[in-house]
Amino acid sequence: MWEGKWTDELSRLYAQYEEQHPGVEPEDYAEILYSAMTYEEFVGYIRECLEKGVEIPDVVK
Repeated sequence: MWEGKWTDELSRLYAQYEEQHPGVEPEDYAEILYSAMTYEEFVGYIRECLEKGVEIPDVVK
């Protein structure tokens, strides 16, 4: 679960992600260690997902 900074930008990205992947939020993946990410990394991963049409586990390395 994402427990970092929350901004209007992140809210918009969440909404876009949910549109692309109905019923799923970017922080719904148990295998992802969100606490190890910076805000910039998290937002970047969501943007990459939106551009490529994939889910977070497909872009987090």
